[in-house]
Amino acid sequence: MTILITGAAGFVGQNLVEYLEGRYSLLCPSQNELDFLNELAVENYFKQHAVDIVVHLANVGATRRTDNLPQIVGNNLRMFLNIKKQEHRFKRMIFFGSGAEFDKRQSLSSINESYASEHLPEGDYGLSKFLCSHFIEESQKIVNLRMFGIYGKYDDYENRFISNAICRAVLGLPIKIFQDQVMSFIYVEDLVKIVEHFILNSPREKFYNVASSESLKLTEIAEKIIKLSKQNVEIKILKPGWANEYTCNNSRLLGELGRVEFTTIDKSLADLYAWYSENKSSISQEKLI
Repeated sequence: MTILITGAAGFVGQNLVEYLEGRYSLLCPSQNELDFLNELAVENYFKQHAVDIVVHLANVGATRRTDNLPQIVGNNLRMFLNIKKQEHRFKRMIFFGSGAEFDKRQSLSSINESYASEHLPEGDYGLSKFLCSHFIEESQKIVNLRMFGIYGKYDDYENRFISNAICRAVLGLPIKIFQDQVMSFIYVEDLVKIVEHFILNSPREKFYNVASSESLKLTEIAEKIIKLSKQNVEIKILKPGWANEYTCNNSRLLGELGRVEFTTIDKSLADLYAWYSENKSSISQEKLI
């Protein structure tokens, strides 16, 4: 089986390649090798390579700093549509959606896949994912794995809370939380196994919320990290009160996968803390500050 992975050099992409390599034929073109914004280049690539499964990870603008860059909607939609146009040349596309598809200005509490927001997403990143979802509705070959919070090795520790908090604790810096919040998360080592399921099996549905069954407060996670650090690290909450809840119902995913055991938050944090400790020399204190 040949799998094309877009965005293979990114956080999830690196973890997925490590998990799948040696058991599948992987195509992981860099941006220099294949510009997914170029319709003709994408068409020629599919003509030249027999692809069974596409895992589409490449996207622009998944952090607060980049969420409203003017090109996000156009670029993310164009990359997706250039690949979708070639769906007669592959068996299935696994698309990475986002809870940002919904209007995050309101609380999202244990929402299921049929939830319909009254408003369009406020951010351009969420809007791009929202528009892609509408095209997925009409396709029989695309499944949307809708992500909320993801964490694991190779993450963007400058912008992502769990990795940022661990790196701060490793360096003995205070853990900063903009505002406390309840969120749904998935550990990347569980995520790659879920992706493999959808590589090997035709999905029964088009949309799946992907998260573990446990939702957590950011302060709870910070306290667990401090315990792992065995240091007197301070937690600084920059804004009092609560941010809107950002959690999902994963019942549809559990029904699809059957019996599944997610890595516990304690084990995943311990593993990730150990990994960052081993790679402490690569953590930039300047970026954290």
